[in-house]
Formats: sequence, C-alpha cells, structure tokens
Amino acid sequence: RDTSGPIVLIENAFAGDRSRELLESGFPARVTVTTELWASRPFFDNLIGTDVTERIVRYDVLAKQYRVGRPQRDTVVDIGRFATLDEARGSVSRFTVRLPAPANRQRLYYTVQVTIETFSSNDLREVQRWLNGEAKPAIKGDRNPASALSRGFMTLFSRLLGGDVKRQRGKSAVFDT
Repeated sequence: RDTSGPIVLIENAFAGDRSRELLESGFPARVTVTTELWASRPFFDNLIGTDVTERIVRYDVLAKQYRVGRPQRDTVVDIGRFATLDEARGSVSRFTVRLPAPANRQRLYYTVQVTIETFSSNDLREVQRWLNGEAKPAIKGDRNPASALSRGFMTLFSRLLGGDVKRQRGKSAVFDT
C-alpha cells in the first residue's frame, strides 16, 4: 500500500502530427490530469476526493527548447527546459497523484481523466488580454454576462484555427486498504 496515492502514466503525449506541428509553431499545450477517489456503494458511489494536476508545454522557437511549467495561481512555475520533444514528453508522462486512499476502507477505486489540449481557448484569452495591454487578468468578484458567449466563441475559434484536444479516461480495479 502506497500512502502517497496512485501514479498516472501517460503514453504517446503529443504523438499526433497536428499536436507536434502546433507545438513546434510555438503554440502552448496543456496537460490536465484529474483523479478522483471513489467508494463503491450498492446504489450510488461516494466521491471521497479529487486531485487536479496541470502542466504546460511550450516550444520556445528562438531558444529552440521545449519549456515545461506548472500553473500556480496567476503564474507558471518553470519545471524544466528540454532540447527535444521526446524529453519534454518524458517530463509530462508521469504524475504522482496526492490523493491517498484512507486506511481500513473497502471497495475503493480511482478514476482518471487525462486531457491534452493544444492551443486552447484559455490561451486565446491570454493573447487577447496581452493585445489589450493587460499585464495580468484582474481579479474581480463579479463576471461579465457576455463572458459565457465569449468563452464559447473562443473555443470555436481555437478549433477553427486547428486546436487539438485529446481526452482519455481510465478506472482502477476496486481495492481494499
């Protein structure tokens, strides 16, 4: 029994030609791993906890390096710089999830969803903010009513420009601790 939580392995990240082309053109990619711990029950399963981990991969065209970072609040913490896509892929292919199963519990299982998004609508919003002269987004308690429409438009625009989204889901076997 490992007390730190499961290890998620991702195979073939950015293996598609379109993902690789977008990265090599300088567009960022976001890898999101969402892990949930569930208790199996007769009628409805019970969610015990959730962990979300993200990595951002971006190719720096001028330096000819792949940069990998971890979003933290309103900034990205640099994890490493890599000369090849294979090296960068290796840095985002293994995640240790900090969601340990509680002791002395029965019929538990994990679910994992991995989303790899290249050139996302979030990235388009950041470009829009940058073009508008904002250094960083303002933090406000209320939202603009047009923001939902804007998000939908940005997602559609991202897909029209060739953005790429891949999702995979998995589920562990039921186990006891």
